Amino acid sequence: MLALAALLVVCAAPVRGQSPEETDRRERRLLARAESLQAQEAVRADARQSAYWSRFRPRVIQSRGATLVVGEAVSAASAQQALDSGLTLLRTFGAVPERFAGRLVLYGMVDTRRDTLSRLGIGSRRLLRVDVSQTGPDSAQSWSVGADAIARALANEYRDSLDVDWRHWLPYGYAVPHWTRSSTWGAFQELTRTPLSVAGRCVAGETAGCRLWLAIDRDAEPFAERFTGADLRNRLRGRSWWSDAAGASEVGHACIEGVDAACIAFFRAQGFSDISAPETSRRGLLRLFRSLYGADAVERAVADTTGSIAQRLARAAGVNEDSLVMRWRYWTLTRGGQPRDRSTAADAAPGLVLAVVLLALVVRGRRS
Repeated sequence: MLALAALLVVCAAPVRGQSPEETDRRERRLLARAESLQAQEAVRADARQSAYWSRFRPRVIQSRGATLVVGEAVSAASAQQALDSGLTLLRTFGAVPERFAGRLVLYGMVDTRRDTLSRLGIGSRRLLRVDVSQTGPDSAQSWSVGADAIARALANEYRDSLDVDWRHWLPYGYAVPHWTRSSTWGAFQELTRTPLSVAGRCVAGETAGCRLWLAIDRDAEPFAERFTGADLRNRLRGRSWWSDAAGASEVGHACIEGVDAACIAFFRAQGFSDISAPETSRRGLLRLFRSLYGADAVERAVADTTGSIAQRLARAAGVNEDSLVMRWRYWTLTRGGQPRDRSTAADAAPGLVLAVVLLALVVRGRRS
């Protein structure tokens, strides 16, 4: 538009045969036209800006003490359903107490240029951003917030508020696992296909191996107790960046050369995770725990601040720690089979039946 105005001014050059008065009038008309076009364009630009920012005007949604603030581009019905459903997901799993959600204000896609949120009367409650999704082409954009986004944001914030043991052990997204067949298969593969020695001990039926694999105890020397030197060297060789970092340090080089103590020292010094089991296996333990003992038990366990993870889980469920661990092992190895209380005789029954069958075959063969 500025280019057009400039063109109009250029075109206002004197035309041969015109008097000075006619030239002046023509220039004034062209200048007025240019100014009018500029004013019209400014009005249109203001309208576009107003329409753009109108999508971000705050819409306040509340449910069970929790507050969600989203832009008006997100429909009230959609936002309400997302907040209700997100809180239900957390309540169903027992991951986050409802009173915790009431201390926060979730917000997304809101105009914050003029301190909008503080003017909504949210008091001293903390702000927590939640993802708002955009779909469709620019000409027909649709905005929405999902229940998963609500639940994930609250659960991760709650996780970060817990004591150091839970923060260290709990994976992000623990509260909304969306456990599927592929998740179960993933936990099975993590346990049975890893080269880590404690996993092999667990598969073989050793309770201590399972506990070390899950990293649910306050082990005095986590790296030394949960990994062998060979385990840690294999980790280095499997990741080029780790291997390069190890080769650049004296202790790391000693680890690669076969010094087990050096491997432990290197991993401890570098701040690598001392948890053997990946996140899917840990989510699996919580999933089974919720299935067996209910949402209230999950909430009690996660709110507990005394003792190891194993002690907190067992205490919340009112069961023996080893019993819980072996139930998890059965559930993982059977890819979701429901464990039942079993006596020693019941566990031995399949072997006894097989022995009886073999003995009968031997006796029959001798008679023939």
